[in-house]
Amino acid sequence: MLNDFISNVKTIGLARTNRYRVTITPPNSMITHMNSSRLITLFCESVNLPGHSLATVEQRIIGETREFYYKKIYNSNRMTFYIDNNFEVKSFFNTWVDRIISIQGKTTSYYEEYIAPTITIDVLPLHSEIASYSTTLYEAYPNFVSDIKYAANSRDVAKVNVNFVYKYYTTSSMIDQYNSTA
Repeated sequence: MLNDFISNVKTIGLARTNRYRVTITPPNSMITHMNSSRLITLFCESVNLPGHSLATVEQRIIGETREFYYKKIYNSNRMTFYIDNNFEVKSFFNTWVDRIISIQGKTTSYYEEYIAPTITIDVLPLHSEIASYSTTLYEAYPNFVSDIKYAANSRDVAKVNVNFVYKYYTTSSMIDQYNSTA
């Protein structure tokens, strides 16, 4: 059993958590911020591959109670971004939130105007820039942009956490692509 494990690790390898790429397609209302998208990709310090859970309801069927699934629940997705000296990354997310709801907080935009059509999270193998696994979030937008802590005794790089909600996501892997061409 141990030899099988070692053999598979040597031939297949293990996924590394530091090999990823995040690509945000900005909302239509932010087309003028396309240049920021490249910086967002470069400065994404961490990202979670999304998970989900299933909502259930208990039903009694002839004496026995069982849980039945009725809905897939998508968890929100948290990403952390480094802040550049010009605050372009922070400004991008501030502008996005301002496009969702006015600065005065009195009016909201139409859904189609503030959603990102896609946010793609690519997992990259050790020696390649071609994704081995990819997750695409659809109709995403930020529902939380964190504050940024500054301290006189700190030497840390400034970072901002952004929480995204989305309608649904899909995944694909190189295995899926090989199977579809066979």
